[in-house]
Amino acid sequence: MMLTTKDIFAVFESLRSVKAFGERSTDPGQATAALMELVSTDSDFASGHLFWQNIYRLWQEPNGVFYGD
Repeated sequence: MMLTTKDIFAVFESLRSVKAFGERSTDPGQATAALMELVSTDSDFASGHLFWQNIYRLWQEPNGVFYGD
């Protein structure tokens, strides 16, 4: 999947800062794995266009999104 030229690194750090990956947000490696799981298993993030269209939802989750727990 190609996420186009938008700033994926800033998005990743922002998702970590709001703990969008739950407990996995604190460890960069675990957060990276959670992001990779998100883009490979959630159809709302299956393409670059869908990723950028839907990423705001992760910021809106009050308790973060928990993957693999």
